[in-house]
Amino acid sequence: ENGMTSRQIKSIRSYLGLTRQPLAGIVGVGQSLVSHWENGLRTPMGPAKILLQKLHENPSVFGISTKFKKSV
Repeated sequence: ENGMTSRQIKSIRSYLGLTRQPLAGIVGVGQSLVSHWENGLRTPMGPAKILLQKLHENPSVFGISTKFKKSV
């Protein structure tokens, strides 16, 4: 199965209104690894990949609301 693309990861983070640090905390990795993912240097694997997919599908499970995001 193909990994998530850097564009998909950036898109998920943007959609959730998160910076790299909180996303890293939720997924359980370092901020530098999120940066590597977003720059296409690394690909999420194993539990991190699954968590990113679940986060994208149902952010409310992680306590994240997208309903009240401020429009910029």
